[in-house]
Amino acid sequence: MKKPLVFAHRGALHHAPQNTAIAFTKAAEFGAQGVETDIHYTADHELVVIHNYTVDATSNGSGAVEQMTLAQLKELDFGAYKGDTFAGQRILTLDEFLDLVKDFDQINVELKGPATEQESYVQKVIDTIQHKGLTDKVLISGFDHKLLGMCKKACPEIRVGLIMVQLMAAKKILDGARALLPADVPLSAIPKGALQITDEAVLRGLGLTPETAATVIGDMLDAISAWMPGLTLDQVVAELQKQADIMGYIQSIDYKVDFVHPEYRTVLAAPQLVDALNQMGIGVSVWTPDDPAALKKLMTMNLYGVITNRPDVALGVE
Repeated sequence: MKKPLVFAHRGALHHAPQNTAIAFTKAAEFGAQGVETDIHYTADHELVVIHNYTVDATSNGSGAVEQMTLAQLKELDFGAYKGDTFAGQRILTLDEFLDLVKDFDQINVELKGPATEQESYVQKVIDTIQHKGLTDKVLISGFDHKLLGMCKKACPEIRVGLIMVQLMAAKKILDGARALLPADVPLSAIPKGALQITDEAVLRGLGLTPETAATVIGDMLDAISAWMPGLTLDQVVAELQKQADIMGYIQSIDYKVDFVHPEYRTVLAAPQLVDALNQMGIGVSVWTPDDPAALKKLMTMNLYGVITNRPDVALGVE
């Protein structure tokens, strides 16, 4: 059986500052076959490589990416947060990123689309990929499946992958949020710091620790808020519930789905899902297994890829 491709998640982020040139170079040194990154729109309609919706956690600056110009972002240091050794790393544009990673076998670009001006954002992503001649290497993924449909319309040959929310964890978090957050206010209008889960039993049930909870929950709320702007908490939960039946959900989509990207524990809990999707002509890549025991199981499955923070570990699995 052919092993799944190993995608370095945001580059080799365990070893270097995420989504920077040095992280992608490190991924190549490890021998990863693919890389994964995230694309945001700036205030002046440039495409930049960054995961978070703000620069606070990964730079020496502060503010929302979509409210900053490319010139302002280029002034910031995106490496020093990981240690003085990495100081001076600058944010990459999509154009610069593609030049840097063009020799990888596969390039996974995740859309972090804006709430408005989505058509121009998608078209610019497609135009940049086509201009670089990398349509056959790039696959576009995202939590916002409407954006992926827009990609298919703009470029039918581009491959797209539905990122599936870790539904049970998301639903538990959002169900728990009902007691903490107003139910009639759009989730996007509620500061992400307003949701604080400190109960250790609840955190263990979600696979989180007190150290990782704030980041994971904050990222999830950021993604959901951008994906479903204007929806209240109850409306978001209802939308997420539609994905509970993955097969039925995919069949309801009105464009060709090339890949599905579930959170890795979904596949470990229901390995039959991989073969069922493969029979539909859909490849499966999981995110983000880093534990050697989990990777050992996953690398024996008929997966297309594993998107991991530890490509060095995944490539060493026998």
